[in-house]
Amino acid sequence: MPDLACKACASTDVRPSRQKESGDAERAGLGEHPYRCRACGVRFYAPGKPDPRKRPLPQRLRDFWKHKRGPFLQGVFFFLMLALFLLCLRYLAHYQPDNSPPN
Repeated sequence: MPDLACKACASTDVRPSRQKESGDAERAGLGEHPYRCRACGVRFYAPGKPDPRKRPLPQRLRDFWKHKRGPFLQGVFFFLMLALFLLCLRYLAHYQPDNSPPN
């Protein structure tokens, strides 16, 4: 992807945008492809084809890894600890010590 700058805020932190609007296919035929600025969110067109290997993650996945990872991992840790606790309780409830004398 060539060095691009946002048309609104001049930030170079841009990513390729998906072709979803009706005029995207026609503009792609002319050599312009949609991009989105990560700083201000403005969608704009620029010449040059985006690199398909640098395709952005869907928004829901980015939100999950950015913001929801902490509570999710806390929940997983909580349920793992609860399962371990319940296994220990089950073991203790069924534990019968061996009363035979040592050899």
